[in-house]
Amino acid sequence: MHADLAGKYALVTGASRGIGRAIADGLADRGATVAIHGADRDAAERTVRAIEERDGRAFPLAADLAAEDAPARLWEEYDRNAPHADIIVNNAGILGGRTPFTEVDAATFDRVLAVNTRAPFFVLQHGLPRLTDGGRVVNISTRFTHGS
Repeated sequence: MHADLAGKYALVTGASRGIGRAIADGLADRGATVAIHGADRDAAERTVRAIEERDGRAFPLAADLAAEDAPARLWEEYDRNAPHADIIVNNAGILGGRTPFTEVDAATFDRVLAVNTRAPFFVLQHGLPRLTDGGRVVNISTRFTHGS
């Protein structure tokens, strides 16, 4: 384990799988304590266990970021486990599912906007007061794909 992030705290949304998990693993492997967010608490807890098995430090957070109050609740839970934030990674994102782009309905479109656009804004709005001087923010986006 590298110690370059020892004593640092990070929040990674969408960290229970995929790119978010790889980011969380990398931060933990470098010494940060990582808040593992996932829409599914069980998946977030599995990621935490995997990090802890490598002697890393992490804790789970669960929230469906499509819910309007999710960012505030996410940070309330974060505050019970960490004193501040040094790194915020807005990674959570969803696609339009397997529905072809030309057939996406309004409900699916609204959910994609809620998770991919509204949630990162409000995660940052609530998180910036917790961010240490010199802290870092990374925003990752996704897109609809044209299904066949």
